[in-house]
Amino acid sequence: MSHNKSQLQFSIIIPTLNEENYIGILLQALTQQTYNDFEVIVVDGNSDDATIDKVLEFKGRIDVRVLQSGIRNQSVQRNIGAQNAKYDHLVFFDADVKPVPEFMEKLANKVRRSNPDSLTAWNIPMSKKLVDKLMFGAYNVFYLEGMKKFQPGATGIFIYCRKEPFLSVSGFDKKITFAEDFDLTKRLHKAGYSFDILRKPGIHFSVRRLDKEGRAGFIKKQFKAGLYYHTKGVQATNEVIKPEFGKF
Repeated sequence: MSHNKSQLQFSIIIPTLNEENYIGILLQALTQQTYNDFEVIVVDGNSDDATIDKVLEFKGRIDVRVLQSGIRNQSVQRNIGAQNAKYDHLVFFDADVKPVPEFMEKLANKVRRSNPDSLTAWNIPMSKKLVDKLMFGAYNVFYLEGMKKFQPGATGIFIYCRKEPFLSVSGFDKKITFAEDFDLTKRLHKAGYSFDILRKPGIHFSVRRLDKEGRAGFIKKQFKAGLYYHTKGVQATNEVIKPEFGKF
């Protein structure tokens, strides 16, 4: 594994809250990347479990550091990570994702080629269930791709953003605890920044939420949230959908 000649360097930011069962999987995947010109910033919300111990196991294997947030809030924690990032290319991952070994390399190639201000990737569930593959296959094609030019959206499992545009819109809105990821991409789009989608490889994510809520419950909630988001705005969405950080 070698550093790329063009010096495209990434700051990977991961907000955590009681993620001892998942953060090791993500960090292990980051040690296996074919492109490794990045730092990793884990911003923890005072976890009650062994999350920090898990992270510290990777010291020396990847460039990783831990920051503590006095507030348990994904948006606040992501913003802390961005403010402390050494590099201009920000990557936000949820703690329960598992990027394939070539993910960062493909991302670097995409950024060099099309120079987007922000982007996301197709969502690939780590599941053997056909319903999950069909559900997120439809989400990728009809929603992510379908809305790309009009009102782009991205889920927090993976968002790339250049630091200057991110800071110019004041990053994630800490008052928003549901759809804060979509709110960010919406504001970036409104400010005239470009957006793109990385189709291959997609970003693999845990289906723990679907397992806990049930597929029908998950679909119903997402449909309701989407309806409110597109008709009444993100504030109205937050009034009907409860905060979920650390819940799963």
